[in-house]
Amino acid sequence: MSESTVSQLRALLAEVCAIDLQNVQADRKLRSYGLDSVRAFELVILIEETFGLPIKPEVFEGLRNATVGELADYIAREVA
Repeated sequence: MSESTVSQLRALLAEVCAIDLQNVQADRKLRSYGLDSVRAFELVILIEETFGLPIKPEVFEGLRNATVGELADYIAREVA
């Protein structure tokens, strides 16, 4: 997992969930930060804009059950 990608995702999640970046950890599930379906949609839009990567519907559905690290791994695989 790319530390740069993880850092970017942590910042995006902190922005979307209106939480302190210091509290966002790579190994915690996204849903544990209060990522409801509306916020998940906002996060997907930011990910698509930031990484130039369209997010597939099945990824969107499972997004809240992933960790920041798992999402970074997904992005790394798809961008490569």
